[in-house]
Amino acid sequence: MLVTGISIDQSGTGLVEDGFVIEKFEDHYVLKYAVVDVGSKIHSYEDFLTGHSRQYLYPENEIRKKDLSFCDSPRDAFIFKVVISNKGQIDRFSPYKGSFQLSAKYSFDVDLSNHDFSVATECMDTLSETGLYPFLSRSNSANQLLQNINLFMSLSLFDYMVRKVGVSVICTGVTAGQVVGGTELSYRDDAGRLCILNSNYGMRIINGEGFLVRAHAKRCWIYNDSDIGAGTYIMSISSPFRNDDALINQIILSAYLDGAEPQLGQCGFKLFGPSVKCRDRYLQLTNRSGEFKQRSVVTSKALEMSAKLLKDFVSLLVDYNLESKQIDKLSANPQTSINDQVVICSYYLGRNIPLPPKLHNWMRSISIEGSATTGTFLHVLSGLPFVTACTNGGVASLDINNRLFEVDECSGYKVRLMRKLHDGVCRERFELPSGINAKKQLINRLIDDPEILKYLKRKGVL
Repeated sequence: MLVTGISIDQSGTGLVEDGFVIEKFEDHYVLKYAVVDVGSKIHSYEDFLTGHSRQYLYPENEIRKKDLSFCDSPRDAFIFKVVISNKGQIDRFSPYKGSFQLSAKYSFDVDLSNHDFSVATECMDTLSETGLYPFLSRSNSANQLLQNINLFMSLSLFDYMVRKVGVSVICTGVTAGQVVGGTELSYRDDAGRLCILNSNYGMRIINGEGFLVRAHAKRCWIYNDSDIGAGTYIMSISSPFRNDDALINQIILSAYLDGAEPQLGQCGFKLFGPSVKCRDRYLQLTNRSGEFKQRSVVTSKALEMSAKLLKDFVSLLVDYNLESKQIDKLSANPQTSINDQVVICSYYLGRNIPLPPKLHNWMRSISIEGSATTGTFLHVLSGLPFVTACTNGGVASLDINNRLFEVDECSGYKVRLMRKLHDGVCRERFELPSGINAKKQLINRLIDDPEILKYLKRKGVL
């Protein structure tokens, strides 16, 4: 079956390895994603899986990359057809072998309002908003759109091959705990959502609490049932010219689609492609076999993170108004640096909740005259995205997530500002005057305001 679609890649890219086409119907989308079929062409591969002699892999199999790269003529391809409801649910997923040719080739600087992209962007954003597909974010650029499509296909392919078909794969995956749902508990709309903080960590949201979790590569040649239930994984399939895991997974997928006789592995899983011995050797030579055990998901133990990661984590927690037991544990860590302690304090100040005893006492100790730490505290605090520091008209103020702390800018103002932070003495942005005459003047000025008049008339007061 021939599929025609578009590609997005770096400007000047010579080899086009993937492309897609998407159609929108009344109540669903149909997305067809294509990847160059390299796996079907590989017959001798067991000596070339570690990358140390990849330059011989393609000549040994009589392959010229440019003959496989997508262009305006049909090329052999793996096609992945997905039917997605307008509520972001997968109604059908099916992989098959076909051919693909380009109708247009775009670079990453293309405008997403272009018709070729607007439907795809809408579909990926719909998937992202459901919270059921971790790691998908809103598509703000063509590069992000392509990453979302690739990632969505890798998640869907893993689910299809391992969970539904029972086929063991070598995959590059991420573990962030199961997507929450399907229980008697009532979950918020963002349950299961994962916000990427950096390449190694993300924040998973479950019912009003943010958990810092590792997002890292897991490579394994076979899965136990407990592995599958432990997290969300992706089956890397694109970029077979550059990625060993994608190439091996293509070989496995090709053998499965061709109906090859599988070997039976542990736990009843089926093995296609490279033998067990070859897979073990590949993992050992690439020093990946024990990676998952060595770098497990962050649990209740004290977290070890960079200052930037902590800052980004706290900023997201405040932005989403989430609790975090992990931050509570960090607050009691006696070895935390001063800068990190300020960031941890900002989590409680930003959410307007009581400080833990250790931080409460620490802030009190630096709210004294002559404390050198006071300036450092205010400086670090003002650098957080939900904090705005301002000195104007003889007043020094800190706006922390719409709570205003202010003092007169005169001698010792930093210490006095610090005391207000410690005591939680802030004022709302709009304060009623205390005197009766001032209140009358305020009423008269408000009644003259045209917006207030409209509001009062709409309410039937006037």
